[in-house]
Amino acid sequence: MLKRVIYSLILIVGLGLVSHAQQGVFLPIYFVQGNLIHQLGPNTPINHNVLFYQLTPQTYGVNQNFTGSTGLNNKFPYLINVFRSQYFGAFNLSPGTYKIGVPTGADGYGADPVDIVISGNGFDTKDLNLVLGGGGGLLPPAGTLALQIARNGADVEVTWDSINNKNVQIFARVGDGTGKFSNTPGDWVQVVKDDVLVNNPLPPGSFAIAAGKLTHKKQVGVDTANLAEVYYRGLKQGIVASAISNDPNFPNPPGTTYIASAWPVGKVNVNVTSGPNLFATPFTNQSAAISNALFTQIDVNNVEVYQFDDQAKTYTKATFTGGNWTYVGGPAEEIKPGNAFWVKNWTGILTVMGNNINQQFTRTIYPGANLLGSPSARGMDLGQAGLLPKAGHEMYLFD
Repeated sequence: MLKRVIYSLILIVGLGLVSHAQQGVFLPIYFVQGNLIHQLGPNTPINHNVLFYQLTPQTYGVNQNFTGSTGLNNKFPYLINVFRSQYFGAFNLSPGTYKIGVPTGADGYGADPVDIVISGNGFDTKDLNLVLGGGGGLLPPAGTLALQIARNGADVEVTWDSINNKNVQIFARVGDGTGKFSNTPGDWVQVVKDDVLVNNPLPPGSFAIAAGKLTHKKQVGVDTANLAEVYYRGLKQGIVASAISNDPNFPNPPGTTYIASAWPVGKVNVNVTSGPNLFATPFTNQSAAISNALFTQIDVNNVEVYQFDDQAKTYTKATFTGGNWTYVGGPAEEIKPGNAFWVKNWTGILTVMGNNINQQFTRTIYPGANLLGSPSARGMDLGQAGLLPKAGHEMYLFD
């Protein structure tokens, strides 16, 4: 009972203030609370982590362990300060939608990630159901490094948590724009070792490094140095890229190497010419909104983007005017893998980037016309993509 009273006092007093975590160190406070509800019922041991994060695959957030036993109502209460980053590094919290889940524990139980809306009121609540097999793939595989990718002007920036990860290794895979993503260790070139740039066959002077950040110069827009496609992966200190991963929880076939198990990020160039152009992206981002997913590259007055609703057989039109996107015919469009889009009134090199899903992808096909975008960063034929047409089916490609 005493612990509950203390938590309540902190919750009331700490809203919008700071907490004295240890002498000389102050942390902001914002709480997420709720219950871990175990499928096995009351008096079940709890030894699980609650993971709060911002991206999928996740890049930063809080990973906090809880131990004890469920009560008679099958519940175990948890409370985390989501400003207190213990796994992925510090980040700026703002109102919006985040993810929360429970990675698979030693007992085989976990909770798949669900949305949680941070309201800005000082605390928010979300109960999590622990089920057998839940929470798989929530943490980066052992020995690998979670990377983030973003645009900074004409440059691509790849970042990571440098507070908890020292002497990291970064690898790059370069292609000609036809979908050359690969899991073969020999296809990846090491560009960083022990936090220092190393000699590599890529154009000299194209990389710069700082604490927790690798800058790949002139990789966005029209520039002769802009490579058609580049993917990046990270490993922790001393990990051999071609060695076999020893993470028993990572859902890959036996024999998967460390470099193949590391979550990739990347960028691909799309040549947009005059008139309507059809494009797609194999990458996910924190938000699938046009400005976020395309890093404001086409936020230009009178640019139009069209998305087709395969089920309703109607188009949503987005137009950029007065500094904002406005939508006609449907909800806000989502730039994400599997979807295809028409872009009009913009020309140039469109650089799409984000997290490469690198896993099986499913998409519902409805009777009649469907507009599809490849979710893969690999070039493949229809059979390899799982699109096996039957008699009477038609498929069109737009040039």
